[in-house]
Amino acid sequence: MDLQIPVILIAFFTFNYGLVVLAIAMVGLNVAGQPAENALLARYTPLAWRGRMFGVKFVLTLGVSTLGVALVPAIADWTGSLDLLFIALAGFAISAGLTASLLPGDRQPAATVATTAPLSLGEGD
Repeated sequence: MDLQIPVILIAFFTFNYGLVVLAIAMVGLNVAGQPAENALLARYTPLAWRGRMFGVKFVLTLGVSTLGVALVPAIADWTGSLDLLFIALAGFAISAGLTASLLPGDRQPAATVATTAPLSLGEGD
């Protein structure tokens, strides 16, 4: 299960300096998952489309994070607190974890997995 979920839920009940520590933990857990995300994208994207998909991922990430930064003061003004933000974050993390648990498992033997999608470092590897 996603480790961000308990941290977000604890942050919902925390304030002052404890919230700063939990915010650091939330960002750290978010960044820690990116190598796995990139590896999955590289593995399951056809070689001809890999660069495009990393570009799409970058643009989507940039757009969503910009929207998130803009929503924080809007939610604070609308509700008077950030409780709704933490509930929404926990909901998104739970839905992402449940969706990931529904993905099919890898049925290929370990010896053939490494040879199915070689990573390219660019021209003239």
